[in-house]
Amino acid sequence: MAFYRISIQNTLTYRGPILLWRVGNLLALLTMAAFWLSAKGGATIGGYGKSELVTYYIFVMFLQWIIFWNASGYVSQEIKEGEFSTRALLKPASYYWQKFAHELGWHTLSPLYGLTIIAVALFFLKSNLVFRFSPLTFFFLVIAIFLGAVVCFSLSMCLGLLAFWLTETSQVNSLLWAGLLVLGGQGIPITFFPDMFRTVIYILPFRYVFSFPIEIFLGRLALEGILVAFVIQVLWIGTFVLLYNLLWKKGVQVYSAYGG
Repeated sequence: MAFYRISIQNTLTYRGPILLWRVGNLLALLTMAAFWLSAKGGATIGGYGKSELVTYYIFVMFLQWIIFWNASGYVSQEIKEGEFSTRALLKPASYYWQKFAHELGWHTLSPLYGLTIIAVALFFLKSNLVFRFSPLTFFFLVIAIFLGAVVCFSLSMCLGLLAFWLTETSQVNSLLWAGLLVLGGQGIPITFFPDMFRTVIYILPFRYVFSFPIEIFLGRLALEGILVAFVIQVLWIGTFVLLYNLLWKKGVQVYSAYGG
């Protein structure tokens, strides 16, 4: 709880920048919505109608504030700058859970700053939105968002620990962002890809961060598909936690050796 409270306090100090980021999100959303709404004809694109696509990108914007738990940059910086010893090795608390609390605190407050932005988006685009919602959908959606955040966080922690062996990690850390943008449904719906590519996308972890919750929200998955996706999310979390523990064990040995 102490790390969580510290994260809340730190987040409160960045009120101005967060608000500016949210305004930037809104401008990007309105630009994307104008692009799709101006497309000629009423045919669907990748199985999505125009209103569904507008709804899709509003929800993507909202999910970015909640689900993109990316600690890799902080982890890499602390390892490279020598802060890792005091922040991790000399503290009794698990480093994994320290960063988890930090991300939880940030993503507890960060979405609240975006409520006004969401209200503005809904005001301008309310006639072009699609909602297929029910209490059961909401229940599944909450679970999918939480598990998706843990998938994203656990993968980012593994990427951050690569700083034990790599001098420059910015390109490696950007793999998470690129994977989510291209293969995870953050940039475009995964139905835009040919069938052979979607088969691979359904295996990779990126779909289970952004695309899966959106598919639930828009009512595009049957119960069986939702339950299978939950199982895959849990399997990826387990895989990344095991990988994290392996990287931690090997990395601390390397770090200790260099540290004398």
